[in-house]
Amino acid sequence: MLADAKVSEKPFWLRPPWAVLFDLIRLQKVRPWDVNLNHLLTTLTGEMRKRGYVDFTASGIALFSSSVIYRMKSELILKLEEPPKPPVERPIEFLPPPLQLLTGMSTPQRRLRTFSER
Repeated sequence: MLADAKVSEKPFWLRPPWAVLFDLIRLQKVRPWDVNLNHLLTTLTGEMRKRGYVDFTASGIALFSSSVIYRMKSELILKLEEPPKPPVERPIEFLPPPLQLLTGMSTPQRRLRTFSER
């Protein structure tokens, strides 16, 4: 009966605080600056050594997850360093000055000629 309880018990790394490294769905929702990777990885390897059992699969997953978090931090830093985009310049519409119409001036009247006068 004691052996059954030992088998059904979850490994220690699936409990907080290390669970964030092994839950890929929660990993995408976590804010990367809230995760202290150095502390998590140091305590994880320390706990494995203390128990006398190093699980390389769990260590690899933890290392992969920590690299994803580190990449998320790097992307956020690079996003902050990007220069702001210049405002979009609108084309300047050219409106010519209004035409001044000649009003009040008389134009010389031309007399219409007939075919016989030509």
